[in-house]
Amino acid sequence: MIKKTYLLAALASAPLCEGKILLWDLGGVLVDASRIGIAHEVGLAKFIAHIIKDFRSPRRLQERLFQVIGYLEKPQKDLRAEAGDGMLLPVIMCQWQAGTITGKEIADRALVLIEKLDKKDFFDSSLEKKVIRETIKKMFDPILLAKHTHPIKKGYKLLEECMNVRLANGSIKNQSFIFSNYDKLGLEQLRKTKPELFTYFKGLIISGQLGLIKPYDEIFNYFIQTYKLNPSECILIDDQKVNTDAARKMGFKAILVERNNFKKVRKELIRLGAL
Repeated sequence: MIKKTYLLAALASAPLCEGKILLWDLGGVLVDASRIGIAHEVGLAKFIAHIIKDFRSPRRLQERLFQVIGYLEKPQKDLRAEAGDGMLLPVIMCQWQAGTITGKEIADRALVLIEKLDKKDFFDSSLEKKVIRETIKKMFDPILLAKHTHPIKKGYKLLEECMNVRLANGSIKNQSFIFSNYDKLGLEQLRKTKPELFTYFKGLIISGQLGLIKPYDEIFNYFIQTYKLNPSECILIDDQKVNTDAARKMGFKAILVERNNFKKVRKELIRLGAL
């Protein structure tokens, strides 16, 4: 307890002008939501039956799920973000991450839409309809999402390593921030149930709290202006290429996490002077 209190005090008082400023994405970098866990909440037997009976892969199910959710809002050229596997998020999910609509509102609207689509023979089978309906009900529940969200051990170990580097005077070299597209209620629940995940951070830049999302310039500008930083000293660590590209365009350094390859990320952090 004493060690943790000292660490938090050191982070709060540490200057932002020395070392590197590390911006950590959450999903796909530090934490991961267990799809198996969500499947168990829906009913694993339903998923397996759908895959076998309807000859559907898990990716096909996600595509159909996003297709249904995508009908809730018209596509917008100026609003785009990606899921962890690079699949384009439906517009309404971008709005959810930006905090302009709640998960419950999306789920309620989607359940009404599903019944309308069913009357038009949209679904390949009654089983597909049932799986999509139940998945939507669960995936926007912040309590369930937090329950099935767990740290990515390699990512968190790398974070700890970066935060254990010291300057010659013994002070902490690097400063870390969470810089993530995450819905407000989901983040609050995650902090409530897994507070240990947030030990090392000087601050949190969360899309759902700000109404700003990556990869757009506004969220990068907000960070720089709020903390009065030089972008060239900031390193974004993210699993989405669209976000790392946007960061570089804004003058940040950026490291793309590909296929859970944290050895490569570590090498880049060494090259950039954080380790």
